[in-house]
Amino acid sequence: MAIGRMLRARQLDVSVTRTDFIVCASASKDCAVGAKGAAIKAVRGLPNSFNSYCASACTLVLSAGTQRLASPWSHVGVHQIIVFKTQYRVRRTYRVTTLPRPGGGTTTQRTLIRQQTLGANTTEIAVNDHSYQPMESYLRQMGIADSLVPLMEATPNTGIHWMTKEEQDSTRIVTRQESGEVLFKPVDAVPPTKSVGGLLPRTSHHAEAVVPVMYNGSPVSLQFEAVYDKVRSEIDLSVGLRKGSEPLQSKDLFVTFGLDADHKVFGFNSEKFRPFGALTVTLPPTSICPLRASGTLQLSLHPVPQDNSPMVGPETAPASMPVGSAPGLTEMLAEACGAHTAEGN
Repeated sequence: MAIGRMLRARQLDVSVTRTDFIVCASASKDCAVGAKGAAIKAVRGLPNSFNSYCASACTLVLSAGTQRLASPWSHVGVHQIIVFKTQYRVRRTYRVTTLPRPGGGTTTQRTLIRQQTLGANTTEIAVNDHSYQPMESYLRQMGIADSLVPLMEATPNTGIHWMTKEEQDSTRIVTRQESGEVLFKPVDAVPPTKSVGGLLPRTSHHAEAVVPVMYNGSPVSLQFEAVYDKVRSEIDLSVGLRKGSEPLQSKDLFVTFGLDADHKVFGFNSEKFRPFGALTVTLPPTSICPLRASGTLQLSLHPVPQDNSPMVGPETAPASMPVGSAPGLTEMLAEACGAHTAEGN
């Protein structure tokens, strides 16, 4: 809440947007190089709202924005607050000075000269309506509707309630359903043919689309994203999952990307602490041209196999996504395939 008050005092906007980092070329003299020659020095941030998260205490910072942005690709989550009490055992050492008083008698002065902490004990204490009062006052000051706190109170602190678009709008925790990228100067304002201080900017190609599929008899929306990294000459594919207006947990699922009749790659959620994280895979240069030639990406969802069962069973409700249905993907594949062909020659 202290951070939030500083943001509001400065009339700043807040967006639910993650940061993707652009790395320098490994050939640059000022580039930190990893064990296998991979560039690892992050030198510039690129905003990306796709599958970005603001949950728990983050919502108090989001509430402080003069404008509060979240896109259909991002998530806002709340839960009950937790209150702790910490008790300390300390040893204090004082210097005691006894001084005579004018006219008779004495006076004693105590001066603390050392304090040593001997131990501490932290316990969770019961939460009641009084516990929420400072936060309720803060949220009202920020212009958030009183209906947000009941959403928090209804969800145990061991879980998270991911807010629907309607809840975001009605509580006013989101004032604009828009991607945070609009707040920032795009990185491709730097001409991609030039290097700046030995740094190579990422290409401007970025593609998104929403693909409906059927999974276990229910309609699921795959929020598809592709980003071409010119430094690595690779394309990152990812999908986020929604069932209606609610995000769908991805930790027990994987996605098949069918590039053509002979090429498939598989995307997984590799972030165990983000159960709604995107299913992602990096497309190597040798797989880019086959996808461009086929012109269609086949997408299907599967449960993660258990007990040593085969990784891929029968295709589950596959959906065809023409390359042209994701704006920017055709140009991305053309440039990436052309770069790979030139390198091969």
